[in-house]
Amino acid sequence: MNDITTFLNDIVPPLKTEVESNFAGDSIIRLNVKFNILCDPFKNLNTEHKRFKAFHSLGTLIKPLGSIVGYRPNDSLQRGDVIIKSIPVKIYSVQLEKLFRQFFEVPNVYNTFLKYSETIIEANDNLIHNFIQSQMWRDKILLSDKILIPFFLYFDDFETNNSLGSHAGIQKLGAIYVSLPGCPPEFASKLENIFMVLLFNTTDKKLVGNRELFKHIILEINDLESRGIQICVDNQNIQIYLSLALILGDNLGLHSILGFSESFNANYPCRFCKCSKAECNSLTLQDTSKLRTVENYSIDVNIKNLSTTGVVESCIWNDVTSFHVVHNYSVDLMHDLLEGVCNYDLTGILRLFIIDFKYFSLETLNQRIQYFGYGPTDIRNRPQAISENNLKNNKPLMLKTTVSEMWCLTRYLGLLIGDMVPRNSEIWQLYIVLNKI
Repeated sequence: MNDITTFLNDIVPPLKTEVESNFAGDSIIRLNVKFNILCDPFKNLNTEHKRFKAFHSLGTLIKPLGSIVGYRPNDSLQRGDVIIKSIPVKIYSVQLEKLFRQFFEVPNVYNTFLKYSETIIEANDNLIHNFIQSQMWRDKILLSDKILIPFFLYFDDFETNNSLGSHAGIQKLGAIYVSLPGCPPEFASKLENIFMVLLFNTTDKKLVGNRELFKHIILEINDLESRGIQICVDNQNIQIYLSLALILGDNLGLHSILGFSESFNANYPCRFCKCSKAECNSLTLQDTSKLRTVENYSIDVNIKNLSTTGVVESCIWNDVTSFHVVHNYSVDLMHDLLEGVCNYDLTGILRLFIIDFKYFSLETLNQRIQYFGYGPTDIRNRPQAISENNLKNNKPLMLKTTVSEMWCLTRYLGLLIGDMVPRNSEIWQLYIVLNKI
C-alpha cells in the first residue's frame, strides 16, 4: 500500500498539471476530486484498525471472543489493610463453525479436499500415510451417510518472555490449534491452514481446571458433528459434518489436558497402557493385556488414586460424542524419536564405532557428513560436524542437531559409514532396526 501510494504520488501531480491546462470551470473541480482519490487510494485502509474493520464488515475476519471462566485472587495492601479482591480469568476463542465455513468456502478448497480424500481412501497400495486411511476412520465413516470430515486439535504451551529469564512462566500461554488431516500434503503444514482456536494463561489452567477451560469448545465440537454446517460451493449449498479425530501434542501437553500424570517418573507414567515404571523399563514387546480400555479406564477414574492408576481426573474430552481418551493413539515423532530415541541410539553407536572398535576416525565421519551428496531436498538438513568433546563426554545425548538434521542423519548414516563397519556387527544390526523404524 505504501509503495503504490508513493508511486502514484510521483506520477499523478505532473499528469494533473498537464490535464488542468486543458480544462476550466466545473470540469477542473471534478477532475481535482478524481485526482485526490487517485493520489490516496487507500484512505479507508491506511491503518490496521481500518483494515480490520473493513475485513470484519466483509465477513472475512473472525474476531476472537473473550469468555470469563473463573476468578483469580488479586489481594492488595492499602494503608496497612489487606484488601481482598479478585479479577476475572478470561480465555479467548474463535468459533469453529465460522472458521470452518470460511475455510471451506474459499474457492477450490472443498473440491480439493474431497478429491484428495477419495484418492487416498481408494488407494490399494497397503501403505497408510494419512489418518483418513486408518481403520479407525474407515469404521467411523461406514456408520455414517453424511459428508464427514475429520479434524485434529493440537495443544501446547509457549513462553512469551525469555524462557531463561527471571520472569519465565508468568506470561506463559496455552494454545489449541486445529488442522485437517484431509488436507493434501503440499498444503498440510502451511501455517495458513493451521488455525489457533483457543488461548489462555497457563497459570489459569491450574487455577480453574481443564473442565472450565475446554467445556465451551467441546460443546462446539459436538454441534459440528451432530448438526454440521452449511457451506456454499460453486453456488450450491452443501451440508458437511466435522468430527474430532485426534488430540495431538507432546507427552507433557497431552497428559496435562487429558488428565494423566504429568510426571514421567510416576508409578504409572503411560497414557496408552497400565504398565508400571519398572515394567516400562524392561518390556520389549507389547503386553496387550495391559492396554488401557474404556472399561478399565472408568474403574481407574473411580478409584481416584494417581499412584495406583496414573489417572489424575476424568478426561473432559470424553464428553465429545465420538471421542474417548483411550483411543487417542497420538504420539509425537519429533520429541519421542528424533530428539529422543534416535539421538540416544546414534550417540551410543558412533561412540562404540569410533572410540571402542576404532572402525573409523571422527575426522573421517565429519568429512563424509560434509561432502556426502544428500540431493536437493536434504542438503539443507545436512548435520553439523560432531566435536571430539561431545564424543568423549560420556553423556547419553551427544549429538547437537536440529530435528530435521537428526532425521537426515538417521536415514543416511548407513550410506555414510556402512562400508567401514563389519556386516556381522550386532551394533550395526541395531542401526538397521532403527532405520527401518
